[in-house]
This record gives sequence, C-alpha cells and structure tokens, in this order.
Amino acid sequence: MRTHIGAGRVRGGFSLIEIMAVLAIIAILTSIAVVVAGRVTNSGRIQATQDIIRILDTALDSYVASREASVPPAYKDDADVFHPLWDGRAVGSAADAAAEPSVQLFLLIAAEVPEVETTLQGLDAKFVSRATIGTNGNFVRKYVNGTLTNVNALVVKDAWNRPIRFVHPIWQGGAGDYWNGTSVTGGRPQFLEYDVNGNGSISAQERIRRSYRPFDPANPGVANPVGDADEGICPGNRPYFYSAGPDGDPGTRSDNVYTKKPEFPPETRNLE
Repeated sequence: MRTHIGAGRVRGGFSLIEIMAVLAIIAILTSIAVVVAGRVTNSGRIQATQDIIRILDTALDSYVASREASVPPAYKDDADVFHPLWDGRAVGSAADAAAEPSVQLFLLIAAEVPEVETTLQGLDAKFVSRATIGTNGNFVRKYVNGTLTNVNALVVKDAWNRPIRFVHPIWQGGAGDYWNGTSVTGGRPQFLEYDVNGNGSISAQERIRRSYRPFDPANPGVANPVGDADEGICPGNRPYFYSAGPDGDPGTRSDNVYTKKPEFPPETRNLE
C-alpha cells in the first residue's frame, strides 16, 4: 500500500496576510498604550500642579490676612524701580516673548510675612529654583552689604517645568487684537494700563497687551507662538494662580490648570 505523505500534514508557517494582521494588531495596541500612558502622565502632572497652586493660594491668604490688605499691583525694589505684577506682554511684543515674572514678584512681596515662608516650605523642591528677574529691561535689585545687587528670586514652576502665572485684578481681562477663528480682529482696547509709580502719568512701560491669541495661527510670524495670557477675570476680584498646561500656551485655555477657574471676556470666551 502506498502512503501519501502530504495527506493531512499540518502547515508549518504563517501566510503574509496573517503576519500583516498580527503586526497591525500590535501597532494598534501600542498606540493605545502610548495614549493611555500619556493621559496617566498628564493626569499626574495636573494633580501635582494643582497641589502647587493650592500652596500658593494659601500663601496669598496668609499675606492678605496679615496685611489686612490686597496685594499691591507692583513691587518697588531698592533702586526705586517699580515692577508691575502683570500676566501679559508689553505692547508690540512678539508672540514668543517670555512671560513676565508675576509669581516671582508676588513672592518677593509676600516674603515679608513669616507665615508665607512657612507655607512655601510645603513646595516640593523639584518645582522650586532661583533666578534673577526683571521687567521692562530692568533687573529687580536690592542692597546687599551696601551694594545694589540683582535679586536671586524664588521661581515656582509647574509639573511641565514652566513658571506658574499670577493674575492681579489690576491687570485682569483681555486687551489687544485677537484671532476670532477667521482673522485677527480689533475693536477693543489695545492695552491695559495703570499708573504704577503714582506720578500722575502713564508711560509705555505701564501698559501691557493681554490677548489670548494675538496672531494668525497659520502665519504667526515666529516659530513657537503662544498667547500673551488667558485673559482671565479674577474671581471675586481676588488674584489667582494658573499654569499654561501641557502645551505651555496660556491662550489655549482648555488645558490650562486652575484651582479656581476665572471667567473670560465675552469677545473671546468661546474662542481658542
């Protein structure tokens, strides 16, 4: 009797289609894992940033309770230079200019209250550093051993390693042209202004732009544009802190991190 060796033999390999199907499944699972991991990471960073902001909120409460007064709108250094606590940019600034050091200036003012120093000790050291700061091209300066010296100010950053932002009621709301979804439009004040030094007149250095998106996203004019600020209005006329979130852009308000979310001006409330 002749035996047919090939009859009933088990196939010893995969077809090209089967291999491609397996690779496709692996790719899909990998992409899902990456998305989930990213969400978990961002969730942890959001929580860490909210914890930082809560500590700063407590420091603010301690300052107000001790002084029985609100935070002044500017810090006066030992060189008699006023540094506004604004969250925005100088009028005419490019859309990639650095944010003003509003939190650092607030902390210089608040450090006069011992309870604030105690509160700030609750900050994780990895979110705290020191750096020289300035506004309008002027460094903040103090006398050290009789010599005017640039201040090495406390810098508090969020979990994405960017400075937390501080909004003072004097500098709240929006100002300047903004992107309305179709074009850059005007129709509102081009700047916020305040007589910081109280000399009865307002200079160009006492005016800021505070637009959530002062440029055409398709043609911003710079490589890495971000908005000036969130345009937030202080809840109950109380200052607030916030983070620009994962993208580092305060103008994309949907991913900003708040503990007390502000209202926004009606003209840009529903825009990003």
